[in-house]
Amino acid sequence: MSDSRATNFRLVASCPDQPGIVAQVSSFIAERGATITEAGQYEDTDSRTFFMRYALAAPSGAFTRDSFSQAFASVADALDMEWQLVDASQKRRVVILVSKFDHCLAYLLHRRKVGDLSFDLPCVISNHEALRELVEWYGAPFHFIPI
Repeated sequence: MSDSRATNFRLVASCPDQPGIVAQVSSFIAERGATITEAGQYEDTDSRTFFMRYALAAPSGAFTRDSFSQAFASVADALDMEWQLVDASQKRRVVILVSKFDHCLAYLLHRRKVGDLSFDLPCVISNHEALRELVEWYGAPFHFIPI
């Protein structure tokens, strides 16, 4: 969807795995004139739980978060789904917990710095001092808790 006035949402959900989940959810979204701009989904085979994360773009004025939520409740109830719809323009507040290994931390900090991941980072908390220099180089507060 190329409309710069689109409202962006993120739908995150989980439910018992069953046929037709993607079809029901994507049909519901399409019927409201929205577009799925990103989709991530998988099944945990041990628990037989289906997980989905969709990024949505809705034409300006097509629906509000509340009106979508009220209408989607019947689809979610039929699928025994736990879900939330959030305004994607609202930055999430994230605290990163880390131990000694830096590869995931470095990835998250770098993606945030270059703008690929957008979130507020009030601090990084670690049970080791080893990554203080890296965290502070990226401009984030570092808290050491010796446990």
